[in-house]
Amino acid sequence: MRCDIDYKKIYRNVKYPRLEFKTGDLVLILSEDHNPEEIIEKHKSWIYKKKDFIRRSLEASKDKKIFDRTEKEFRELVYSIVEGFSEDMSLEFNKIY
Repeated sequence: MRCDIDYKKIYRNVKYPRLEFKTGDLVLILSEDHNPEEIIEKHKSWIYKKKDFIRRSLEASKDKKIFDRTEKEFRELVYSIVEGFSEDMSLEFNKIY
């Protein structure tokens, strides 16, 4: 069983192994007695889907612009959006943190 997926292994005293994506890179957190190849093979479909999701998200965000707002401007924007939703749904909100 040969794996064509690049990954980093971190060995810890864990009961259950887990897979994580850190800044787009696959990280396996597992105990010494777990075989990383078996875990990758078992979750290969999830890994490919997640990797593709990250790639598509990065591609979609490539041309997005980040607005430079003060905290006060941002809070006013959020408040107006929440106010609109609360009116549409006939709900009241107490406070936005």
